Amino acid sequence: MYVTRHVDWLSFSIKSSSDWRSVFPTFAFTFSGRGSHGYRAKYVNLATGMVIQTDSADTEMGHAFQLSGDVLSNLRRESGSDDTALSQRSVRVGGKASRIDLTINVHEGKLTPRAVQSAVKSGRAKAKAIASRFVEGKNGDIEGDTFYIGSPTSDRQFRAYNKSAELGIVDGASWLRLELELRRIRADGAFRSCALNGVDAAVAGHMADFLNWGDLEYQAALGQEAVQPVDIPRRDTNRQRWLLGQVAQALAKEICVDEDFALKFWSSVGEAVDLIKSGE
Repeated sequence: MYVTRHVDWLSFSIKSSSDWRSVFPTFAFTFSGRGSHGYRAKYVNLATGMVIQTDSADTEMGHAFQLSGDVLSNLRRESGSDDTALSQRSVRVGGKASRIDLTINVHEGKLTPRAVQSAVKSGRAKAKAIASRFVEGKNGDIEGDTFYIGSPTSDRQFRAYNKSAELGIVDGASWLRLELELRRIRADGAFRSCALNGVDAAVAGHMADFLNWGDLEYQAALGQEAVQPVDIPRRDTNRQRWLLGQVAQALAKEICVDEDFALKFWSSVGEAVDLIKSGE
């Protein structure tokens, strides 16, 4: 058995005030029309297939980079670089990830998607999500089963599938892919861990944190260099910003006029909290 780890999808953005061409200065980009999700321009690097969307009326959207698994593979080949160097370069220019897929490939092993499912169902393996589903599939002469843990719309979804079957490889050595898709704030935390600790350690650490399983082959696939995930604090919601801004200022002005009002206010808040907790 031998194991490889890499990033299989990466979406990140940089600030609108930044020069998006400086991220990959040696690559040429071709204008390919209007972008999606409010972006007015889309550029493609023909050598790798990398897509960059830019020129949005909402400056908070910045410049968006999308690197699929095929793009990342092409990028490694074209640049001679690796995913750790890519993460470091992107973070240095202020990149923030919205999605990242962390991958472990188990070659010539005995683990299967069905074995992972059996361990989770029996309680021998503990996952950070409850919902799961097993999909039986077939590609040519190879069973292409896939086991999912977590919702596709949540911050984390785990997948275990037969990569040989997906590629249509017949009579080849076994190839199990373990994949953890991270979105939003979790994606950015993993992205920064890849840059700081290296992709191998970040992938193993996030995978071990999501799926705790004592199976010897699984533990060997994780390796020894795993780094525990550190979540980035979530930003204040719109309502929280309103409360901390306008409401706090109005409350401060009222307390300056009537010092006793602070006591009345917090008493009222306490009563409202009790009502919410009681379900009334």
